[in-house]
Amino acid sequence: MVSLLERVVQGLDLQLGFEGIPVLYTGEIRHKLLNSLADTVFALLMDAKLPPQVCRRVYSASVEMLQNVVIHGEKAPLGAKPRFALYAMDYDEERVQVLTANIIRSSDVPALRAKIDELNAPGMTIDRKRAKYQIQLNEGALSEKGGAGLGIIEVAKKTDIPIEYRFIPMQGDYAYFLMCASYM
Repeated sequence: MVSLLERVVQGLDLQLGFEGIPVLYTGEIRHKLLNSLADTVFALLMDAKLPPQVCRRVYSASVEMLQNVVIHGEKAPLGAKPRFALYAMDYDEERVQVLTANIIRSSDVPALRAKIDELNAPGMTIDRKRAKYQIQLNEGALSEKGGAGLGIIEVAKKTDIPIEYRFIPMQGDYAYFLMCASYM
């Protein structure tokens, strides 16, 4: 399966649209919609007869990734709607891919990149990710926006496939952050 991240980036770059992606939402994300999207994906995967354990992991990852969009998404430059985001899910018999994209401040890119790279590092087993989650849970402080730094760790600890990501610079002090998690 071609990477969902690469297909979405290509769609953004070439303005081709996103043909063939079973679940795709672009627009403003709010809590009510978050649950609806996750429920829809769960039902679709169960109907496709994927293993229930994979369906639950994808549901959990969808909720975490969408909560990150709601909590950490920035208002777009030039007065666009706040928390404008993209959510996509694709699957085949080998894996399920979940992608979110949202606007962040460019100044947040280095820390976010370092966090994901640490979780993707060779030797970062699921057990080590769980330990990192517990440390963050016990010792982490809340951010200005109310996040505890647990969301991306939660997404990563449910898979041993590295998280794919990309930062696309925007005008001003903004970047478009795309994150894709895969589950088998």
